[in-house]
Amino acid sequence: MITKALLTFWVLISLGLNSYSQGKIYVSNVCGVGKEGLVLGTDPANPYAKLNRRDRSAIAGRDWLNGTGYTAELWWSTDGNADEDSLRAVPNAQGHLFNFGLFRTPPVEIPNSFGGDRVTLQVRFWDNRSGTIGDWAAVLADNTIPRATTSLVHEVELPGFDAQGQPHLGDAILGCKPELLSYIGLYIVPEPQVTVFLGFAVACGLIVGLPKRSRGFGARNSVVR
Repeated sequence: MITKALLTFWVLISLGLNSYSQGKIYVSNVCGVGKEGLVLGTDPANPYAKLNRRDRSAIAGRDWLNGTGYTAELWWSTDGNADEDSLRAVPNAQGHLFNFGLFRTPPVEIPNSFGGDRVTLQVRFWDNRSGTIGDWAAVLADNTIPRATTSLVHEVELPGFDAQGQPHLGDAILGCKPELLSYIGLYIVPEPQVTVFLGFAVACGLIVGLPKRSRGFGARNSVVR
């Protein structure tokens, strides 16, 4: 009984009496000293290169994000195992302050949810160009805008009261999931002609590397007797 009473008190304090039914959460890439993720800028040597792994050797040349010139936005699905295409932006869940690659989204309520619900979450980042790029749709409309996403975080339990009035601690502060502790690097999308050129270059490299006897048909029978 004591444990349940303390849990109920914690939930009420965290969520507020007027919003106890919906799951409320915030997301960051900080999980304690030495357990931080990083969000970094584009690779100057290859701005098309993506980065989403915890590997310090892969971040050479990239600067960590600082200031308000970048946006982090929380996306969600009420399906605990959703794919990326089914996610939607959480209302009022944009954060604009980065500090040496660290970020935190505002504490927000997940719409149409209760405590104990399990959802899928993802954080999306972009260069907001001094506040002129206000949403993900604008990012997708311009391939030159640096952007990146975290991996999908599945089966996140929301804190708060469930539909039967039972309290759930859930993941009120989502920061220790491995999907959020990677090094995330912004990238830009190659223009079509760049993609074609890269594909052509790869194809040429494969052809050059083929053994001579495999190039062309009937190569061994080309000698006139």
